[in-house]
Amino acid sequence: MRKILNCFIKLFRRMNFSCLNNCKVAKNVHVGYGSNFIDCSFGKYSYLGNYNSFRNVTLGKYCSIASYVCAGGDSHKINGISTSPVFYKKRNCLHKYLGPSVEEFFDEARPVNIGNDVWIGEKVFIKGGITIGDGAIVGAGSVVTKDVPPYSIVAGVPAKVIKMRFEDELIAKLLKSKWWNLDSKKIKELLKDNPSIDIFAERVLNEDCSLG
Repeated sequence: MRKILNCFIKLFRRMNFSCLNNCKVAKNVHVGYGSNFIDCSFGKYSYLGNYNSFRNVTLGKYCSIASYVCAGGDSHKINGISTSPVFYKKRNCLHKYLGPSVEEFFDEARPVNIGNDVWIGEKVFIKGGITIGDGAIVGAGSVVTKDVPPYSIVAGVPAKVIKMRFEDELIAKLLKSKWWNLDSKKIKELLKDNPSIDIFAERVLNEDCSLG
């Protein structure tokens, strides 16, 4: 009975596929089930868990995104008669427009830029217009309302910097190296003797990371 139930669960998950609308997905990217992505771009060797909701998000390379993460999405106009889109957007899900004859521009979906080598925990909300720097970590359940510095660890509601992953000098080397742009074979070669991260950064600085 348990085997039959497990088979049913697997089948249901496969049927509950993710929706990608106007998205650019690089090779070697894993996208979990039950997610909704609109106007997004995902870099190579990144993975995204299940039931995520992204709108106008650029995701870098080698990122690890857990499940139930919401990034971007539509905002609403708050300084008008109503926050309802029928007052400021001619084309809306309610198919009704009550606003002025000349529609005012309102940027509903401000872009979210997530760098490379970023780890985002489960049930994180990222406000539109936010930039998360390379190498950053966002703790589970966080609400990100401000830009996240590179190689910082942030958590909380709203998310705040808990600490930095490395010393400033090493962070500067890693950012300068842009190791994520190297060919994966070259990265594997540079890691063959299991060097420390600072030695790895020095090695990468001697490589050409402009392409990859």
